[in-house]
Amino acid sequence: MSTTAILQTAFIGDVALTGSLAQALKKAARASELHFITTPQAAPLAECFAAVDRVHVFDKRGKHKGLSGLRRFATELKSKRFNTMLVPHRSVRSTLLARMSEADITIGFDAAALSFLYSKRAAYRLHQHEVERNLELLRLLADCADVEAPQVELRIPSQAQESVKNLLDEAGLREADNIVAIAPGSVWATKRWPRGSFGEVIRQMQAEDCRPLLVGGPDDVELCSRLAAESDAPTLAGRTSLPEMLALLARCRQILTNDSAPTHLANLAGCPAAVLFGPTIPEFGFAPRAEHDRILQAGPMSCRPCSIHGPRRCPLGTHACMHEISVQSVLQTLADMRQAANSQQSAPGQTR
Repeated sequence: MSTTAILQTAFIGDVALTGSLAQALKKAARASELHFITTPQAAPLAECFAAVDRVHVFDKRGKHKGLSGLRRFATELKSKRFNTMLVPHRSVRSTLLARMSEADITIGFDAAALSFLYSKRAAYRLHQHEVERNLELLRLLADCADVEAPQVELRIPSQAQESVKNLLDEAGLREADNIVAIAPGSVWATKRWPRGSFGEVIRQMQAEDCRPLLVGGPDDVELCSRLAAESDAPTLAGRTSLPEMLALLARCRQILTNDSAPTHLANLAGCPAAVLFGPTIPEFGFAPRAEHDRILQAGPMSCRPCSIHGPRRCPLGTHACMHEISVQSVLQTLADMRQAANSQQSAPGQTR
Protein backbone atom coordinates (compact mmCIF):
# COMPACT_ATOMS: atom_id res chain seq x y z
CA MET A 1 0.00 0.00 0.00
CA SER A 2 1.36 3.42 -0.99
CA THR A 3 1.36 5.79 2.00
CA THR A 4 1.91 9.48 1.34
CA ALA A 5 2.08 12.42 3.74
CA ILE A 6 1.72 16.17 3.32
CA LEU A 7 3.54 18.27 5.92
CA GLN A 8 2.14 21.80 6.26
CA THR A 9 2.47 23.53 9.64
CA ALA A 10 2.19 27.19 8.61
CA PHE A 11 -0.86 29.47 9.03
CA ILE A 12 -4.47 28.32 8.60
CA GLY A 13 -4.71 30.05 5.23
CA ASP A 14 -1.66 28.10 4.01
CA VAL A 15 -3.28 24.85 5.12
CA ALA A 16 -6.49 25.80 3.29
CA LEU A 17 -4.46 26.34 0.12
CA THR A 18 -2.88 22.88 0.53
CA GLY A 19 -6.26 21.22 0.08
CA SER A 20 -5.76 21.24 -3.70
CA LEU A 21 -2.51 19.29 -3.32
CA ALA A 22 -4.27 16.66 -1.22
CA GLN A 23 -7.11 16.38 -3.74
CA ALA A 24 -4.65 16.14 -6.65
CA LEU A 25 -2.73 13.36 -4.91
CA LYS A 26 -5.85 11.26 -4.56
CA LYS A 27 -7.03 12.05 -8.09
CA ALA A 28 -3.66 11.01 -9.51
CA ALA A 29 -3.89 7.76 -7.49
CA ARG A 30 -0.50 8.51 -5.96
CA ALA A 31 -1.67 7.68 -2.45
CA SER A 32 -3.83 4.75 -1.45
CA GLU A 33 -3.57 6.24 2.05
CA LEU A 34 -2.99 9.98 2.49
CA HIS A 35 -1.82 11.47 5.80
CA PHE A 36 -1.74 15.19 6.63
CA ILE A 37 0.63 16.62 9.25
CA THR A 38 -0.27 20.03 10.65
CA THR A 39 -0.71 22.16 13.77
CA PRO A 40 -3.35 21.74 16.51
CA GLN A 41 -5.07 24.90 15.22
CA ALA A 42 -5.31 23.70 11.62
CA ALA A 43 -5.98 20.00 12.25
CA PRO A 44 -9.81 20.38 12.22
CA LEU A 45 -9.52 22.01 8.78
CA ALA A 46 -7.32 19.23 7.39
CA GLU A 47 -9.86 16.70 8.66
CA CYS A 48 -12.43 18.37 6.38
CA PHE A 49 -10.44 17.47 3.26
CA ALA A 50 -12.22 14.44 1.82
CA ALA A 51 -8.95 13.23 0.24
CA VAL A 52 -7.20 12.94 3.61
CA ASP A 53 -7.38 9.63 5.43
CA ARG A 54 -5.58 10.58 8.64
CA VAL A 55 -4.39 13.79 10.33
CA HIS A 56 -1.35 13.96 12.62
CA VAL A 57 -0.97 16.90 15.00
CA PHE A 58 2.48 18.44 15.31
CA ASP A 59 2.30 20.70 18.38
CA LYS A 60 5.42 22.68 17.50
CA ARG A 61 4.82 25.32 20.19
CA GLY A 62 3.66 22.86 22.85
CA LYS A 63 4.58 19.27 23.59
CA HIS A 64 6.70 18.96 20.43
CA LYS A 65 8.61 22.17 21.05
CA GLY A 66 12.39 22.18 20.65
CA LEU A 67 14.74 19.53 19.34
CA SER A 68 13.64 16.87 21.86
CA GLY A 69 9.99 17.36 20.91
CA LEU A 70 10.89 17.24 17.22
CA ARG A 71 12.67 13.94 17.74
CA ARG A 72 9.73 12.44 19.65
CA PHE A 73 7.30 13.38 16.90
CA ALA A 74 9.68 12.18 14.17
CA THR A 75 9.78 8.80 15.90
CA GLU A 76 5.98 8.64 15.68
CA LEU A 77 6.12 9.43 11.97
CA LYS A 78 8.85 6.87 11.28
CA SER A 79 6.51 4.13 12.46
CA LYS A 80 4.12 5.03 9.61
CA ARG A 81 6.75 4.12 6.99
CA PHE A 82 5.75 6.81 4.49
CA ASN A 83 6.67 6.16 0.88
CA THR A 84 6.52 9.85 0.00
CA MET A 85 6.34 13.12 1.95
CA LEU A 86 5.50 16.44 0.28
CA VAL A 87 6.44 19.60 2.21
CA PRO A 88 5.02 22.97 1.05
CA HIS A 89 6.28 24.70 4.21
CA ARG A 90 9.79 26.11 3.88
CA SER A 91 10.91 26.31 7.52
CA VAL A 92 13.97 24.66 9.08
CA ARG A 93 11.73 22.70 11.41
CA SER A 94 9.66 21.26 8.54
CA THR A 95 12.76 20.26 6.59
CA LEU A 96 14.29 18.54 9.61
CA LEU A 97 11.05 16.76 10.45
CA ALA A 98 10.74 15.48 6.88
CA ARG A 99 14.31 14.17 6.96
CA MET A 100 13.91 12.58 10.40
CA SER A 101 10.67 10.86 9.35
CA GLU A 102 12.79 8.64 7.07
CA ALA A 103 10.19 8.67 4.30
CA ASP A 104 11.51 6.94 1.15
CA ILE A 105 11.12 10.15 -0.89
CA THR A 106 10.90 13.67 0.52
CA ILE A 107 10.01 16.60 -1.73
CA GLY A 108 10.32 20.27 -0.81
CA PHE A 109 11.07 23.62 -2.42
CA ASP A 110 14.52 24.75 -3.44
CA ALA A 111 13.88 27.93 -1.41
CA ALA A 112 13.27 25.95 1.79
CA ALA A 113 15.73 26.11 4.66
CA LEU A 114 18.28 23.24 4.38
CA SER A 115 16.65 22.26 1.06
CA PHE A 116 19.61 19.99 0.23
CA LEU A 117 18.17 17.49 2.73
CA TYR A 118 15.20 16.75 0.42
CA SER A 119 15.31 13.87 -2.06
CA LYS A 120 13.76 16.11 -4.71
CA ARG A 121 13.38 19.89 -4.93
CA ALA A 122 10.80 21.91 -6.86
CA ALA A 123 11.50 25.46 -8.00
CA TYR A 124 9.81 28.05 -5.78
CA ARG A 125 8.44 30.79 -8.05
CA LEU A 126 7.45 33.88 -6.05
CA HIS A 127 4.81 35.11 -8.51
CA GLN A 128 3.13 31.74 -9.04
CA HIS A 129 -0.14 31.13 -7.22
CA GLU A 130 0.33 29.08 -4.05
CA VAL A 131 -1.98 26.34 -5.30
CA GLU A 132 0.11 25.95 -8.45
CA ARG A 133 3.35 26.21 -6.46
CA ASN A 134 2.26 23.35 -4.22
CA LEU A 135 1.36 21.22 -7.24
CA GLU A 136 4.96 21.61 -8.47
CA LEU A 137 5.93 19.26 -5.64
CA LEU A 138 3.61 16.58 -6.98
CA ARG A 139 4.74 17.17 -10.57
CA LEU A 140 8.18 15.84 -9.66
CA LEU A 141 6.71 12.35 -9.27
CA ALA A 142 6.42 9.97 -12.19
CA ASP A 143 3.19 10.28 -14.24
CA CYS A 144 2.23 13.53 -12.46
CA ALA A 145 3.93 16.12 -14.67
CA ASP A 146 0.62 17.28 -16.18
CA VAL A 147 -1.46 17.32 -13.00
CA GLU A 148 -3.89 20.24 -12.65
CA ALA A 149 -5.57 21.83 -9.64
CA PRO A 150 -8.83 19.98 -8.91
CA GLN A 151 -11.89 21.19 -7.03
CA VAL A 152 -11.35 20.42 -3.34
CA GLU A 153 -13.95 18.05 -1.94
CA LEU A 154 -14.93 18.73 1.67
CA ARG A 155 -16.15 16.44 4.42
CA ILE A 156 -17.91 18.73 6.90
CA PRO A 157 -19.36 16.93 9.95
CA SER A 158 -23.14 17.05 10.31
CA GLN A 159 -22.59 18.36 13.85
CA ALA A 160 -20.89 21.44 12.42
CA GLN A 161 -23.75 21.98 9.98
CA GLU A 162 -26.30 21.78 12.78
CA SER A 163 -24.25 24.08 15.02
CA VAL A 164 -24.15 26.75 12.30
CA LYS A 165 -27.90 26.52 11.81
CA ASN A 166 -28.37 27.14 15.53
CA LEU A 167 -25.91 30.05 15.56
CA LEU A 168 -27.67 31.73 12.64
CA ASP A 169 -31.03 31.25 14.35
CA GLU A 170 -29.59 32.82 17.49
CA ALA A 171 -28.33 35.77 15.43
CA GLY A 172 -31.76 36.27 13.90
CA LEU A 173 -30.63 35.22 10.43
CA ARG A 174 -32.50 32.98 8.01
CA GLU A 175 -31.12 31.00 5.10
CA ALA A 176 -33.18 33.14 2.71
CA ASP A 177 -31.48 36.33 3.96
CA ASN A 178 -28.74 38.03 1.95
CA ILE A 179 -26.05 37.15 4.50
CA VAL A 180 -22.75 38.88 3.80
CA ALA A 181 -19.81 37.74 5.93
CA ILE A 182 -17.50 40.52 7.10
CA ALA A 183 -14.02 39.40 8.23
CA PRO A 184 -12.14 42.53 9.44
CA GLY A 185 -9.23 40.80 11.16
CA SER A 186 -5.77 39.59 10.21
CA VAL A 187 -2.73 38.24 12.04
CA TRP A 188 -0.77 41.13 10.46
CA ALA A 189 -1.99 44.54 11.65
CA THR A 190 -1.14 46.42 8.45
CA LYS A 191 -3.27 44.05 6.40
CA ARG A 192 -6.41 45.29 8.15
CA TRP A 193 -8.64 47.79 6.38
CA PRO A 194 -9.60 50.56 8.88
CA ARG A 195 -12.31 49.65 11.37
CA GLY A 196 -14.27 52.78 10.49
CA SER A 197 -14.35 51.77 6.82
CA PHE A 198 -15.67 48.33 7.66
CA GLY A 199 -18.28 49.96 9.90
CA GLU A 200 -19.47 52.27 7.13
CA VAL A 201 -19.77 49.37 4.69
CA ILE A 202 -21.82 47.43 7.22
CA ARG A 203 -24.20 50.34 7.83
CA GLN A 204 -24.74 51.03 4.14
CA MET A 205 -25.25 47.36 3.34
CA GLN A 206 -27.89 47.13 6.06
CA ALA A 207 -29.76 49.93 4.25
CA GLU A 208 -29.59 47.84 1.04
CA ASP A 209 -31.45 44.88 2.55
CA CYS A 210 -28.28 42.87 3.14
CA ARG A 211 -27.51 41.15 6.43
CA PRO A 212 -23.85 41.70 7.34
CA LEU A 213 -22.44 39.10 9.74
CA LEU A 214 -19.09 39.61 11.46
CA VAL A 215 -16.85 36.55 11.49
CA GLY A 216 -13.34 35.69 12.62
CA GLY A 217 -11.23 33.67 15.00
CA PRO A 218 -10.53 34.12 18.73
CA ASP A 219 -8.05 36.94 18.05
CA ASP A 220 -10.75 38.90 16.20
CA VAL A 221 -13.36 38.89 18.96
CA GLU A 222 -12.55 42.37 20.31
CA LEU A 223 -12.47 44.02 16.88
CA CYS A 224 -15.69 42.34 15.75
CA SER A 225 -17.43 43.13 19.05
CA ARG A 226 -16.62 46.83 18.63
CA LEU A 227 -17.95 46.81 15.09
CA ALA A 228 -21.06 44.94 16.23
CA ALA A 229 -21.70 47.53 18.95
CA GLU A 230 -21.24 50.40 16.49
CA SER A 231 -23.44 48.94 13.76
CA ASP A 232 -25.88 46.56 15.48
CA ALA A 233 -24.67 43.76 13.20
CA PRO A 234 -24.42 40.28 14.76
CA THR A 235 -21.00 38.74 15.35
CA LEU A 236 -19.93 35.11 15.48
CA ALA A 237 -16.22 35.87 15.86
CA GLY A 238 -14.54 33.31 18.09
CA ARG A 239 -17.66 31.15 18.19
CA THR A 240 -17.07 28.87 15.20
CA SER A 241 -14.62 26.04 14.71
CA LEU A 242 -12.96 25.75 11.31
CA PRO A 243 -15.45 23.11 10.09
CA GLU A 244 -18.25 25.38 11.30
CA MET A 245 -16.69 28.35 9.51
CA LEU A 246 -16.71 26.38 6.26
CA ALA A 247 -20.34 25.44 6.81
CA LEU A 248 -21.19 29.06 7.63
CA LEU A 249 -19.45 30.51 4.57
CA ALA A 250 -21.27 28.01 2.36
CA ARG A 251 -24.51 29.69 3.51
CA CYS A 252 -23.29 33.26 2.91
CA ARG A 253 -24.00 35.27 -0.23
CA GLN A 254 -20.48 36.72 -0.23
CA ILE A 255 -17.62 37.76 2.06
CA LEU A 256 -15.60 40.95 2.46
CA THR A 257 -12.19 40.16 3.93
CA ASN A 258 -8.62 41.32 4.18
CA ASP A 259 -5.82 39.30 2.57
CA SER A 260 -6.03 36.60 5.23
CA ALA A 261 -7.28 33.09 5.99
CA PRO A 262 -11.02 33.77 5.40
CA THR A 263 -10.17 34.37 1.72
CA HIS A 264 -9.06 30.77 1.31
CA LEU A 265 -11.73 29.30 3.58
CA ALA A 266 -14.32 31.09 1.43
CA ASN A 267 -12.78 29.61 -1.72
CA LEU A 268 -13.07 26.13 -0.21
CA ALA A 269 -16.70 26.76 0.73
CA GLY A 270 -17.64 28.28 -2.64
CA CYS A 271 -18.44 31.68 -1.14
CA PRO A 272 -17.66 34.65 -3.48
CA ALA A 273 -14.93 36.78 -1.90
CA ALA A 274 -14.05 40.47 -2.19
CA VAL A 275 -10.50 40.70 -0.87
CA LEU A 276 -8.68 43.84 0.29
CA PHE A 277 -4.95 44.00 -0.50
CA GLY A 278 -2.73 46.72 0.99
CA PRO A 279 0.87 46.04 2.05
CA THR A 280 0.81 42.76 0.12
CA ILE A 281 -0.03 42.17 -3.54
CA PRO A 282 -1.98 39.43 -5.34
CA GLU A 283 1.11 38.58 -7.38
CA PHE A 284 2.66 36.94 -4.30
CA GLY A 285 0.37 34.00 -4.99
CA PHE A 286 -2.27 34.26 -2.27
CA ALA A 287 -5.10 35.89 -4.22
CA PRO A 288 -8.56 34.29 -4.44
CA ARG A 289 -8.87 32.00 -7.47
CA ALA A 290 -12.58 31.66 -8.27
CA GLU A 291 -14.07 33.47 -11.24
CA HIS A 292 -16.64 35.21 -9.04
CA ASP A 293 -14.02 36.64 -6.64
CA ARG A 294 -12.83 40.24 -6.75
CA ILE A 295 -9.65 42.01 -5.63
CA LEU A 296 -9.65 45.53 -4.18
CA GLN A 297 -6.43 47.51 -3.88
CA ALA A 298 -5.06 51.03 -4.01
CA GLY A 299 -3.28 52.39 -7.07
CA PRO A 300 0.48 52.02 -7.65
CA MET A 301 2.68 53.10 -4.74
CA SER A 302 6.46 53.13 -4.57
CA CYS A 303 6.35 51.65 -1.05
CA ARG A 304 4.06 48.75 -1.96
CA PRO A 305 4.49 45.87 -1.30
CA CYS A 306 6.16 46.04 2.12
CA SER A 307 6.88 42.33 2.44
CA ILE A 308 5.28 38.98 1.71
CA HIS A 309 3.22 39.17 4.93
CA GLY A 310 3.08 42.90 5.60
CA PRO A 311 4.81 44.41 8.66
CA ARG A 312 3.31 45.00 12.09
CA ARG A 313 3.38 48.76 11.48
CA CYS A 314 3.42 50.87 8.34
CA PRO A 315 7.08 51.89 7.79
CA LEU A 316 5.94 55.35 6.63
CA GLY A 317 3.32 55.78 9.35
CA THR A 318 0.55 56.51 6.81
CA HIS A 319 -1.02 53.11 6.05
CA ALA A 320 -2.03 54.75 2.79
CA CYS A 321 -2.21 51.43 0.93
CA MET A 322 -5.31 50.55 2.95
CA HIS A 323 -6.75 54.01 3.63
CA GLU A 324 -6.89 54.76 -0.10
CA ILE A 325 -9.32 51.90 -0.75
CA SER A 326 -12.60 53.80 -0.58
CA VAL A 327 -15.80 52.64 1.04
CA GLN A 328 -17.74 53.43 -2.14
CA SER A 329 -15.45 51.27 -4.30
CA VAL A 330 -15.96 48.37 -1.91
CA LEU A 331 -19.74 48.81 -1.83
CA GLN A 332 -19.87 48.99 -5.63
CA THR A 333 -17.75 45.85 -5.98
CA LEU A 334 -19.97 43.92 -3.57
CA ALA A 335 -23.09 45.11 -5.41
CA ASP A 336 -21.62 44.12 -8.78
CA MET A 337 -20.82 40.66 -7.42
CA ARG A 338 -24.39 40.18 -6.19
CA GLN A 339 -25.79 41.38 -9.50
CA ALA A 340 -23.55 38.98 -11.42
CA ALA A 341 -24.65 36.12 -9.17
CA ASN A 342 -28.32 37.03 -9.70
CA SER A 343 -27.81 37.08 -13.46
CA GLN A 344 -26.20 33.66 -13.38
CA GLN A 345 -29.03 32.25 -11.27
CA SER A 346 -31.64 33.59 -13.67
CA ALA A 347 -29.89 32.09 -16.70
CA PRO A 348 -31.47 28.85 -18.04
CA GLY A 349 -30.11 25.79 -16.29
CA GLN A 350 -28.20 27.80 -13.67
CA THR A 351 -28.57 27.27 -9.92
CA ARG A 352 -26.69 28.72 -6.95
